[in-house]
Amino acid sequence: MSIDISLKRAGVLAAAVTALLSGPVQAELTFDEAIRLALQNDPWQTDNRLQEEALRERASAAGALPDPMVRLAMANLPTDTLDLDQENMTQLQFGVSQTFPRGDSRALSEQRLQLQADANPWQRAERAAQLRRMAGRLWLEIYSREAQIRLINDNRHLFRQLVDVATANYRLGGSRSHDLVRAELELTRLDDRITRLQQERDRFYGELARWLPEQAALQPLADKRPQLRPAIDLAEQLSPADEQRLLRHPRIQIIDQQLKVAQQDISLSEQAYSPQFKVDANYGYRLDSPDGRERADLFTLAVSFDLPLFPERRQDPLRRATVKQHEGLREQRLLALRELRAELYREHANWRQLRAREALFDQRLLRQMGHQTEAAMRAYAADSSDFAEVMRAAIAELDSRLERIRLTSARQQSVLNLNYILANADDLAESTP
Repeated sequence: MSIDISLKRAGVLAAAVTALLSGPVQAELTFDEAIRLALQNDPWQTDNRLQEEALRERASAAGALPDPMVRLAMANLPTDTLDLDQENMTQLQFGVSQTFPRGDSRALSEQRLQLQADANPWQRAERAAQLRRMAGRLWLEIYSREAQIRLINDNRHLFRQLVDVATANYRLGGSRSHDLVRAELELTRLDDRITRLQQERDRFYGELARWLPEQAALQPLADKRPQLRPAIDLAEQLSPADEQRLLRHPRIQIIDQQLKVAQQDISLSEQAYSPQFKVDANYGYRLDSPDGRERADLFTLAVSFDLPLFPERRQDPLRRATVKQHEGLREQRLLALRELRAELYREHANWRQLRAREALFDQRLLRQMGHQTEAAMRAYAADSSDFAEVMRAAIAELDSRLERIRLTSARQQSVLNLNYILANADDLAESTP
């Protein structure tokens, strides 16, 4: 008994060692994993974060005063002797000047750059929403092709049997030669369908690989289709609350942030009506006279400023330009909302119709197609129908089942589109890697 147990344990150990030596089982790429890897592997996100940090650093610099200017000079030096003590006005001067920008322009410039930086998280949220939709669509396209290939391969034996039946009947004189040719032709067409589907699948694989790490791009797709639902519960008819959600879409939030920046531009343009000041402090050192008399040093303090005397030539056009830019952004926001609303209604209608078609296929059409194929085969066996009718019924049933797979893929892609349109900027900003 102990010898048998030892042999069994040895066998299990050997099997485990063999499995380890043969390498790990290749992981499958699921729908959620593809989206997660696409988000993590997006260099644009990193670049956008760096751009945000750069803007905040610039904002800090924009709020500071300009660097003071230092002036060193020898003033009123006589050219005949170059002596520093010959003339009373000869001086060694040291001066400092400081410029004070117009009005509140420093604080406004700092706030403007901070507002620009505040738009970057919304930009990343918009990019994340787009990546989720794009990576998900590519995964579903690949899965749809593979499911259709599996279905054709699963039904290939039926068409092979029809070829065999046509061959046998032809040898027995019970059918015509073109029945055999038709059966072989349809079998060849199945091979062509598989090749075309494989070509499309590989093309979508190539597009998806662009967004994935190299190792993940080589993984086969998981054979389980995801269960996708809209981000919020949608009724048969859209409600005002669904439209209000569009206001929190990242695309709208980006424009809202641009409007805040444009408002700061208006405030900055108004600062041009205020003068810019400059303060100069200058100390002049004088040597004693040749006869020993002490000369007093000189100190100069000056304030200079510009006068915007003709605002209609510069300040007024600049302010009008910033106001018009702000108004243009308001129109862009209105246009973006209209586009999102139109996309929502169009995609919602598409999603409802695809659901209805799926239900029709599941409840009636596929069953009726199956009955039609069975009836055609029974009629052919009873010699009350021709072989062409059997082929037409079999092809129609296969086409219907392939169309059912495409319908599911189309509905799930419609869900992806709806989730993008109904994306909430706050949720996306929190979940963006």
